[in-house]
Amino acid sequence: MESFKRSSTLVLLIVLVSFVVHEASAYYYKYCDAYSRCSGKTLICPSECPGTTSKHQKAKVCYIDCNKPVCKAECRRKFMP
Repeated sequence: MESFKRSSTLVLLIVLVSFVVHEASAYYYKYCDAYSRCSGKTLICPSECPGTTSKHQKAKVCYIDCNKPVCKAECRRKFMP
């Protein structure tokens, strides 16, 4: 009975850790190469717009341009003609 408790606790811990790792990797990031203005920097999208795509027309999406003078990710409204 003790081994059952231990194994079920271990399984629960593994599921919890995998969920946390999945949530942590939900944000989009981009590493700017050596030929850009922001060379060597990794830009991470803010929490308001964690991804570069969205199914909703008026949703904010993350935009990263490594050649801008200011090296940062920004949220923009998704443009759909």
